[in-house]
Amino acid sequence: MSSLHIFPGYRFEMKALADLAIDQAVKPLDKAVRWIEYVIRRKEAKHLQNPAVDMPLYQYLLSNGFCLFSFISFYSIRRISRD
Repeated sequence: MSSLHIFPGYRFEMKALADLAIDQAVKPLDKAVRWIEYVIRRKEAKHLQNPAVDMPLYQYLLSNGFCLFSFISFYSIRRISRD
């Protein structure tokens, strides 16, 4: 933060870069409407769907990894407590 005071042109440069980023040919609302209409026209638009749609619920919720982690933890604690 202190280096920002050293460079007087920093504010001017950031303003110029912000103006470039804000300048868009299509407004964001128009872009969103276009994509919604695209999906409606193409019915389901499978290529735009999240891959998690086709996953089984146990895999989506990462329960298989949780069960493995729980088993290893339980087994390790039990083994340590025996000694």
